[in-house]
Amino acid sequence: MSPEWLKHCEERARRGRNQESFEAFDPDLIAGMSDKELPAWSTQHDADSPQRTLAMFEWQRRLNKQLVEGTLKGAMLGGRSAIIGALLGALLTWFGSLYCTKQEHVAEQKTSRQSTGNKDQAILPKSTLSVDQPALPKAGENKQ
Repeated sequence: MSPEWLKHCEERARRGRNQESFEAFDPDLIAGMSDKELPAWSTQHDADSPQRTLAMFEWQRRLNKQLVEGTLKGAMLGGRSAIIGALLGALLTWFGSLYCTKQEHVAEQKTSRQSTGNKDQAILPKSTLSVDQPALPKAGENKQ
């Protein structure tokens, strides 16, 4: 018998054993293996065996699962940050408008007091006419 023929027979026997163990194997068993158990199990099989291929696919599945979970967490964090930022922006805008309105009111009071020269006099709104300013006629009215 030639050595090539022996190698061929051994290869066929090995493939037959791999096929038998593969048909008896439950793929869900791989999913339940820990990260330590999976490489230990995969090294028991040849590099070109279906079991080793299943182990490689399981590693890819686990890595993809981690990537998807990380992406989802990042998206959730980004969404929450956007909502919080929008709320803070609206709140600061509202507080700013309150502050500006108060400052404008104080400036109007100072201007009114300076123009009248009397600090004890009550501050009148801008729409109130002073004695010095005559009322202008409305459009379409005849002045008599």
